[in-house]
Amino acid sequence: MLLCLFQTSANAYLFQGLRKGSITGASSQTILAIAADSVLVFLQRMYWVVSNLAHFGRMQSLGFGAYFEKFVAGVDMVLLLGCVYLMRNPPTKSKQRHTGMHDHEEEDDFGKKATRELWHAVRGYSVSPPAWLHYSVVYAVGFAVAFLTAWASSAFSFSALSTWAYQRPTAMLAIMDNSLRGLALMPQLHMSRKSGLIAPGLAVWMALMGVTNIMEVTEDGIAWNTLCYLAGDAFSIALVADFLYLFVRSRLRGQAVVEIPTFSEV
Repeated sequence: MLLCLFQTSANAYLFQGLRKGSITGASSQTILAIAADSVLVFLQRMYWVVSNLAHFGRMQSLGFGAYFEKFVAGVDMVLLLGCVYLMRNPPTKSKQRHTGMHDHEEEDDFGKKATRELWHAVRGYSVSPPAWLHYSVVYAVGFAVAFLTAWASSAFSFSALSTWAYQRPTAMLAIMDNSLRGLALMPQLHMSRKSGLIAPGLAVWMALMGVTNIMEVTEDGIAWNTLCYLAGDAFSIALVADFLYLFVRSRLRGQAVVEIPTFSEV
């Protein structure tokens, strides 16, 4: 329950920051991917409730704590969908910062070069690729990682995988959720690496998300039968570990802005 409350609080901070214009430089790809992940989490938590209600006409007897977690997951989903809306329709006072006219704003082009090259290799140069094509990279890779993780957990047996997916669809949602959450921060880190700095409000939110990933692993525990769920969490921690170090170092130096090495300095 503590993890759900902490994560929702972090995303409430993001929502307020985007609404007031105090959080700038956020990646639309990252916000959209995390919002999609929150939908998966909500579906995962509500699946058996709805299934029992549809088949038996009654709710599960799970207790107040379990239903409160489901409610918090719903609030988290609504907050992140609100963040997606704010990224698409920023408030007037912060519109300049979100439309690329701010001095430190970078293009959200994670995966753009690779997807354009793939498009031209398949379709040629007669048809231009859709402007949003590079947004699909996170989801395509996330699905591939989730599928391979689930397949490996089924001893590379398609029949065992299909049986597991039929009997435990929530397990498939959980694996996809972990994979997508692990990859969702990559566009944001890509943008930040290009600009060489992260604005104070955005840096705090990214640090909170990093702590959330660590809490996720701590709460789930490490056991042989949960390794398929830990792959995405481990990847998330590996992605944000370097940033968390830079964030703490900046705070100890009294700096609000987090400076990170640019591509040319790596």
